[in-house]
Amino acid sequence: MLMTIVGIGTKTALMGGLAMLAAHAMFKASLFMVVGTIDRQYGTRQLTKLGTLRKDRPLLAVAATLAAIAMAGLPPAMAFAAKEAGLEAAWEAISLPGVPTWLGVLAFAGIVVGSMGTVAYTLRFLIGTFFVDSRLREALDGDEPFIVRHGMWPQLVALFPMVLAMLGIVSGFFGKPITAALEGATASAPAGEASYLALWHGFTPALAGSAIAVVGGFIVWRLFGRSMAAPVEPRFSAAAAYAGMMRGLDRLAVEVTGRTQSGSLPVHVSTIAVTVTVLAGAGLAFASLGAPKLVVADSVGQLVVGIAVSVCALVAANTRGRLKTFLLMGIVGYGTAMMFLLHGAPDLALTQILAETVLLVLLVLVLRYLPKYFTNRPLRGVRWLRALLAACVGAVAGLGALFAANSRNEASISDRFYELAYSFGFGRNIVNVTLVDIRAWDTVGEISVLLAAATGVASLIFIRTRVVDPVGTLRGRRGRPDTSKVGPGWLRAGATADMQGRAPMLEMMTRLLFPVMLVVAIYLLFAGHNDPGGGFIAGIVAGLALCVRYLAAGALELAEAAPIDAGKLLGGGIILAALSLIGPVFFGGSVGQSYDYTIEILAMGEIHFVTSVFFDVGVFLVVLGTVLDFIRSLGAGIDTQWRNDQTPRPSAHSDRTVPVRSRGAQS
Repeated sequence: MLMTIVGIGTKTALMGGLAMLAAHAMFKASLFMVVGTIDRQYGTRQLTKLGTLRKDRPLLAVAATLAAIAMAGLPPAMAFAAKEAGLEAAWEAISLPGVPTWLGVLAFAGIVVGSMGTVAYTLRFLIGTFFVDSRLREALDGDEPFIVRHGMWPQLVALFPMVLAMLGIVSGFFGKPITAALEGATASAPAGEASYLALWHGFTPALAGSAIAVVGGFIVWRLFGRSMAAPVEPRFSAAAAYAGMMRGLDRLAVEVTGRTQSGSLPVHVSTIAVTVTVLAGAGLAFASLGAPKLVVADSVGQLVVGIAVSVCALVAANTRGRLKTFLLMGIVGYGTAMMFLLHGAPDLALTQILAETVLLVLLVLVLRYLPKYFTNRPLRGVRWLRALLAACVGAVAGLGALFAANSRNEASISDRFYELAYSFGFGRNIVNVTLVDIRAWDTVGEISVLLAAATGVASLIFIRTRVVDPVGTLRGRRGRPDTSKVGPGWLRAGATADMQGRAPMLEMMTRLLFPVMLVVAIYLLFAGHNDPGGGFIAGIVAGLALCVRYLAAGALELAEAAPIDAGKLLGGGIILAALSLIGPVFFGGSVGQSYDYTIEILAMGEIHFVTSVFFDVGVFLVVLGTVLDFIRSLGAGIDTQWRNDQTPRPSAHSDRTVPVRSRGAQS
């Protein structure tokens, strides 16, 4: 009934639908609590076993009666006024231009018939639970007497549903303020005249419909719902048909799951790819989209970069060497960053470059313990099908992006971001203000994905726990290492490095660059609100600094550079970001609202401080924690497993590895 009323789409329909939604929440929640109380205190909720509960639970009976009045749509409940508005909207739809008359009549009749059913089952519930004569109940049911819970609390628990039931009744007298509160939502309706919620509109078709529903519902209850005897299940019924349909659906789900969830990653990915290709491709093929406007390039530079990226992508897909493939993929990523730069998006370009660099470092860390080559098996059978499927997915994705870019017929919402970035977020960098202000909740979702990714990678490497780590490098060893045996000198890695693989020049340059990179990261963090930068970029720069420390001298060096568990950074960052969004509510503001403060600092002049910097710091901590967890998992973690003879050994000239068990036999 709610969907029918709202679907009419007029101002009165939206008014009635929203009011009915609120009324429904009050009386239905109250009745759920009534039923739960009965089930808890009497051990059953079968109508055939209940009866004169009004004698044992008078307060509960009053609460149920008030809620039932609202559910049946009787005055003076708010549900009555809302139902009247819905009937009025349906009657109005009969004469709306462009709407067939029979459709309006069908909507009006449907609401009336549905209300009749509501009245009938309301009477069955209320009378069967609280007002059936006890002798009738005993005649129909020979069970033992109920074990009733006595005391004050079983009686007072009825006050909770009573509050909601009373609200549903009392709110019916406040039609005018409720109408005013809903006007903002109904003003956008394109058709119909604005109406109002009230208990009396005069003698109208809507009132006649309500009367028919009440009388008809009473008659239906007298004919079909009065008896409290246990119903006899007919041979053919809707319930039996539904049960059979659900059994068939469950069987189908088991069969489909058994064939698709086979534990094979290629099968899973292929299933998704086929679904995307068929459904999205069919949508593009049969939709009347018209010829899209295609601009190959805006400048010669874009054309050159595009060709280079395409060539590198094709070569990467056809090369056997892992390192060569990763480097070509890196060129594709850097070429994409160049394309961003040529389009005038320095923030995106800087983010892409830094993310691509971190990705290359992580790939190289994993590459150390992988075979040098991919498989050299010839393309046969199913592999040709996978190649064809990959080409189809790429074609569908490309065409979808092309048509989507040409489908806009309204002004972009981002056109207002130029104004909102400064008036709402107090910053000149539109990209950063969008991330930390205008759509900050989206950013919370994105950093939550980073947290999940870091946790997933760590769980794959550390299958059980991180206990195979006697010196604590995998969680960030606290304190400085003992360098007394190798002499002083902060430029040397000292005892933190593997003495067999020392690179003194790299160690010294790393110690020089590390603090500089951290200073740059802090600058990018605080400058990002007005210039290129921000928490995400700053976190990647700081993470790269830690990558360099690890690559220079190993896990112990990384532990000294970051003596903290990555999980604490991840958790602290997500909590800080969430608190910075919710915090303004406690100071009279709205969720995510930013405040601008001007601070006078001696010899530095005025500094504008925007509170959204706390959100950016949270993003910074999450990104830094993610990179740190990746380094410790794919770098120090794999190193630890290697030292403990827990990883397979790659073959330098093959696409195979030597299993762990075989290595012990060979040695």
